[in-house]
Amino acid sequence: MTTKLQQFCIDILPVIQAGAKGAKIGVRYHGNGDLIELDPPAEVGFASFNKYEVMRDMIEVNGFKVPAGERVKPSNGSTYYVPRVDKGELYQSITFLESSKSDMSPLNRGVLYLNKEDAIARANAMMGIDPYPSTNPDVPDFVDAVDVPE
Repeated sequence: MTTKLQQFCIDILPVIQAGAKGAKIGVRYHGNGDLIELDPPAEVGFASFNKYEVMRDMIEVNGFKVPAGERVKPSNGSTYYVPRVDKGELYQSITFLESSKSDMSPLNRGVLYLNKEDAIARANAMMGIDPYPSTNPDVPDFVDAVDVPE
């Protein structure tokens, strides 16, 4: 049986590992509100009632802020997503193969995403559609699909 401390460590480990690789780490105090960048050494402790996340780099596309694509090559055999404005789903899922030159192209162009929600947000922004039309920016209301004439 996993203790609360063990689960907390399991949950926060990927965030700490990303921070060790140079990623910015953010905290949502008491688990909600805005994501605020940690500013060590002033904030070096972790509290179980706060939520810690890797902060994403954002880019502007057609006036909309969306997550930047990945800059690090995904592991061989993992699934990644690219925005597609010519498909009703607005994304395409692909299995990454290190030996494939075509799999390196989305990475080099900055349109490789590790989740479909970010790829969909990018596709919407590419078409000039607000990717987060919700009034609450913490709860994105994604446009999952549009009708594309054949």
